[in-house]
Amino acid sequence: MMKIFEKQVESDPLQFGFKQKSSYQHALFSLQTIVDHYVKHGSTVNICALDISKAFARVDHYALLQLLMDRSVPRNFIGILLDWYTKCILCVRWNGAIAFWFCISTGVRQGGVLSPVLFAIYMDILVNRLLMAGYGCKLLNEFYGCLLFADDIMLLSHSVNATRCMLQVCDQFAVDIDVKFNSTKSVAMRIGCRYNATCEPLELSGDTLKYVHFTFNWVQCDAIQPLSFLLQ
Repeated sequence: MMKIFEKQVESDPLQFGFKQKSSYQHALFSLQTIVDHYVKHGSTVNICALDISKAFARVDHYALLQLLMDRSVPRNFIGILLDWYTKCILCVRWNGAIAFWFCISTGVRQGGVLSPVLFAIYMDILVNRLLMAGYGCKLLNEFYGCLLFADDIMLLSHSVNATRCMLQVCDQFAVDIDVKFNSTKSVAMRIGCRYNATCEPLELSGDTLKYVHFTFNWVQCDAIQPLSFLLQ
């Protein structure tokens, strides 16, 4: 199925995970290039590292099928997925007792070959919304305001106000698509000449993001967990 419908299920180039000829190294190179460009021209880059809670488990099956239809994916492909997902049932066993079986309408199968591809299609919504909002860093007039690797997201902008507007886009995305950002694993940081300036707090899902500082030499870093997808 992947070979037949490869073109119809492509995701945005700003998503680096689970693709041929793409890895965390490409994401790291993109991050380094963008930050270097802005810092060398006297700007301070604002970065937010965001994490989605149980991201793969929260994908709504019918919303996913609608996204595939919007991409003009052939009916036979969608029909197979519909058949698979409508047969996802489970029960709970506790101390030898088994509860009633029930259907589940969310989640892509972790470990499945198609699952990362389908999840990337889901996350393309956020990339497109951030692009259309007009905020975020640009390089050679191309948008690089967000970098994604699976459910790990990095927002990059040249001002705190732009970052705040991008976080509002993320909040609305979470409401519309029924995902939940993990505020405890999401942080903000600044790289540049004004990296230690006091800034207004940034909020995500009603919680204030913590500002962190670390030495970033592109090889070894005091990296926090949300940056692990770039630094492993």
